[in-house]
Order: sequence, then C-alpha cells, then structure tokens
Amino acid sequence: YPTKTFILTLGKGGSIAFNNNFEFYQPALKVNNVVDSTGCGDTFQANFVKKFLATQNIQKSLQFANKEASKVIKFIGSTKFDLNRLGHTIK
Repeated sequence: YPTKTFILTLGKGGSIAFNNNFEFYQPALKVNNVVDSTGCGDTFQANFVKKFLATQNIQKSLQFANKEASKVIKFIGSTKFDLNRLGHTIK
C-alpha cells in the first residue's frame, strides 16, 4: 500500500488522522446527555471507512464518523433498543 492512514480517536478531544506528511484534525461534536460510550469506537471506525471508500476524502470521513459516533453515545449499549418492548418477557 503506497499510502497509509493512521487514525486516533480522542473521545471528547475529537479525532486526528495522519496520512503521509499530512495531519487532519476533527473536533468532537458537543453532545448533551451522554449516557454510555459503548460502541462509539466501532461506530466511528465503520463510518469512517464507509465515507472514505465513497469519497476518498479524509476530512469529510472524520466529520461523518464523528457525527455518527456522537449519536451512539446517547444510548445505553450503543442502541436505541427499548427495554419496555420486552416487558412481558422480563417479568
């Protein structure tokens, strides 16, 4: 691979990508009501790859991945799953 990209996620510090001699920084989005960070890294990685394969643009990919990861942090266990839907099976 002639070009290698290395990415660091920094939580509320955002994310940074290194590609050859270039650095790309993306600040984290302000998130109200942080509940659980489970799955944020996985969500970030998957969405970075998704956007990068479509655009070949590192900065846009960082922005997109940050946006998607900022959604996951608002729910327990990285999903919007409603435990009340299982109420009858849990009781």
